Amino acid sequence: MLGLGFKISEKTIEETINSKSELKTYEIEGERYHPENSVFKIPYKITNSKIESMKLDSASASLIINLKETTSDGILEISIPRNLIDSIISNGQDDEFFILINGEETKFTEPSKSPCFRNLLIEFPETTNEIEIIASFIYSYPISKVPDECIDKTIVKS
Repeated sequence: MLGLGFKISEKTIEETINSKSELKTYEIEGERYHPENSVFKIPYKITNSKIESMKLDSASASLIINLKETTSDGILEISIPRNLIDSIISNGQDDEFFILINGEETKFTEPSKSPCFRNLLIEFPETTNEIEIIASFIYSYPISKVPDECIDKTIVKS
């Protein structure tokens, strides 16, 4: 059950994760914030809505996702590049992200993670206009410290 008072069935979530729906990639420019002037790849799948835009908010260390054409409750499956935005504690261990839907806290799942990405599954109601993923850091580390296998997966150009 989400903090917003709706629930999508476990079957629907499993179908979304295993669906053959098209994996899309949003490209977000890091040049305003990132010294290497990189463009980052953010892979995602979304049901019952479309992503209008994504933007970084350096003041709140968050990724703001604006939705459009939401037809009913949906699910966003998104892979966050760790070298773009991450939630870690001082000893380098992963920490939880904080997710807001239209400004209200909600629960989410993190079905998997890798050295390159944190994969989040976020359920949202039909009334959703904005999803905000709040982390502890934007640009967790410079491109020179990104594992080699992650460069092609997370960066379009540098």
